[in-house]
Amino acid sequence: MSRYKIMAVAAFLATTAQTLATDLIFKSGFDPNGLVSGQVLGLGADPIQLRLSATGVNETMTLTQSGGFIFKSYVTSGDAWQVTIEQMPAQQHCNLTNASGTMTTTGDDALQVTCGTLESEWDVMNWDEGVWQ
Repeated sequence: MSRYKIMAVAAFLATTAQTLATDLIFKSGFDPNGLVSGQVLGLGADPIQLRLSATGVNETMTLTQSGGFIFKSYVTSGDAWQVTIEQMPAQQHCNLTNASGTMTTTGDDALQVTCGTLESEWDVMNWDEGVWQ
């Protein structure tokens, strides 16, 4: 085989390996399990802490910026999983969308965390408790 053919094959294999490494189905090594991943939108300067719970899985993840993320723990195919907010970022409120499901062998990448700034209501008083909000 010529030197150029070997280089072409090596480049193809490197590109293919890199592509497969980012695909959720290949991260599990073809075992009957998958990974939970998603996107964070609108996260400010303070981090948010998420918790993934499933049978045999209890993983906490701290995110410091908006963008994509993947939990490291595998969830067995067919098992129920759930993501909750363990700690909100300061001065923000975040909502989860598609935060639970039943795992498939292809993983689940539909989780979305949407954060927004809390508005101060300095002129509103809670008259029942006699304190300003």
